[in-house]
This record gives sequence, C-alpha cells and structure tokens, in this order.
Amino acid sequence: MRRRDLIKAVAGSVTGWPLAARGQQPKLPRIGILIPANPEPFWNEFQQGLRERDYIEGQTIQFEFRSAEG
Repeated sequence: MRRRDLIKAVAGSVTGWPLAARGQQPKLPRIGILIPANPEPFWNEFQQGLRERDYIEGQTIQFEFRSAEG
C-alpha cells in the first residue's frame, strides 16, 4: 500500500466519526404501565409524582400503556 493511500484511508475514516456520533440519541428510560381499568385517576397522580422528581414525558422518560379494557 502506498503512503498516500494509507493517509487517505485514515483521514476518511476519522472525518466520519463526528457525523456518526452526532446522529445517535441517548436512550430514554421506558416505563411499561398495565392497568385493568380507566387509567385517568392513576395517570394524573403518577405524572404529578414524576414531575416533582424532574421527569418529563418525552424528554427524560417514555411510557408504554396497556389496558385490560382495550
């Protein structure tokens, strides 16, 4: 391999690193919630408690809901 080819290969791979790193998003913690009935009373209290601890849905935490009522 010629010296010029080696320099091109190294320079090409190094310049791509910042672009790849910038595209990655940090994974948010995900909480799965399974409730047998209407989620509204539970959800309001639960969200209030999380806000008091600086958790914001979509920014610092994600939720997945499942209900027995469909």
